[in-house]
Amino acid sequence: LPLALSIVSTLGLAGVSYRLYKKHHYASADGTAGHDSDSDCSVGFVPAALFLDSTANAVSVVESDGMLSWVNSGFEQMYGSTLSEFILAYGDNAFLTSKIEGRSLAFEKCMTVKKSQTMVSKVRTGFNTEIWVKSTITPIISNGEISRYVVEDVDVSTLKKEKEAVEMINSQLMASLRNASSIQGLLMPSREALSQDFSNFVIYSPKDFVSGDFYWFASIDGAWYIAVGDCTGHGPSASLLSVFSAKTLDEIAMSRKALAPKDMLCQMDDCVIKSLRQKGDIHCDGLDITICKVVRSGNGAKITVAGAQGYFIYHSAGDTSLLKGAKRSIGGFAGFQMSHSFEDRELELSKGDRFFLTSDGIIDQNNPQRRSLGVRRFCDIIHNSSEMPLSV
Repeated sequence: LPLALSIVSTLGLAGVSYRLYKKHHYASADGTAGHDSDSDCSVGFVPAALFLDSTANAVSVVESDGMLSWVNSGFEQMYGSTLSEFILAYGDNAFLTSKIEGRSLAFEKCMTVKKSQTMVSKVRTGFNTEIWVKSTITPIISNGEISRYVVEDVDVSTLKKEKEAVEMINSQLMASLRNASSIQGLLMPSREALSQDFSNFVIYSPKDFVSGDFYWFASIDGAWYIAVGDCTGHGPSASLLSVFSAKTLDEIAMSRKALAPKDMLCQMDDCVIKSLRQKGDIHCDGLDITICKVVRSGNGAKITVAGAQGYFIYHSAGDTSLLKGAKRSIGGFAGFQMSHSFEDRELELSKGDRFFLTSDGIIDQNNPQRRSLGVRRFCDIIHNSSEMPLSV
């Protein structure tokens, strides 16, 4: 605490000022103030004592042998007891008390390192109540040795209760998010379903338990449809949109009215705009997505790809190529988007060729220097790993 630094500074000044005071205040065993012109007082630093007595926090002085020798008025107000009453309850040696959890260990460490130590403990007061106290034990060094300790206690009961309430709410939220993450994962295509027709791998690692990214798979009339989407935002709001988007694709596929990828994107765009009641720039949430249709032919496959901003990367004949989707998103209605239409692109892949669908999540990943991976480096990774197995 800043107050601890102020205490140390004041005590330093007190040492210099001590000789200037012929008369000084001291504290008797019962906590009352007195005067003595020549005798050694139990506090021993008059200006500091005056300052410490003015603070609302509880301040006490512990001698180098552990004896509790002085307390301020804030101490009596916080603990509801005088110095003598406190000694009766907890003993007069702060090093040996076991009724205040952690106090002895804090003093022991303070002796060893000769630096301030902080601890939080529960203490029963003279008001027959329990309070949480944050204690800062500051050693006073004289000629390289500890001459006494100044202990400042701050009542943190309110903060402790607020912290416990926040922790309980946080625990409930975490449990809810973990459950939502499990449900969202179950709504994704199973690895078993994908592995029946493709050698594949899936990297799906939500940032905040639940994700705005999703992948989708369906087998319709002898063709396989695969999609990877990236919804606006992160966390719960984006995850709701991702579940909605995946279910929208299910409905489009089941209707069998639009089985070309670009037509599926058009239907999806209309559905998102209508369902989210998007007009102008109001409610502009949406998603980027790539959809590809795979039809086997001989020893290879015919691929039809259409995308809304998404990425489709394929490796064939020793080369790695990138297809970028249309410069528009699904939903998030904006006038400039209407000038960019979705487009089907077709390519033939031979046995052993590979293709990848990805969101920008992995592409935007930063290294420790905050430099993102980027599309080019990602394509280089794919190209350099072309001989490695896909299945893990």
